[in-house]
Amino acid sequence: MKNDLLLSVIVPVYNVAPYLHKCLDSILCQTYRNLEIILVADGGSTDGSTEICEAYAAKDARIKLLHRPHEGLVSARKAGVAAASGQYAAYVDGDDWIDADAYERLLSLVTDHEPDV
Repeated sequence: MKNDLLLSVIVPVYNVAPYLHKCLDSILCQTYRNLEIILVADGGSTDGSTEICEAYAAKDARIKLLHRPHEGLVSARKAGVAAASGQYAAYVDGDDWIDADAYERLLSLVTDHEPDV
């Protein structure tokens, strides 16, 4: 597998503070390290989600933080894709988490089989 592929992981964030630490930690602990993590913080959040995003962005240079008005999930995902630099993009919702080797397995399949996506 190529380790030089940049994967952009887009995380829309709106009132998910109880789950956000687990979500972000699961992304940061990936065995595949060449990640760009784009947090799209919804300005309508009232539970401290934005502040959590700011704290994580201050600690890890792979994290880009976008502040957006309250326009919904689709708008947040589109904004994340527009800001992405990776060859591929993946989505994780702010109240979800992923296995530590999820992106390593995914990119291994991509590089081994070269699907037309």
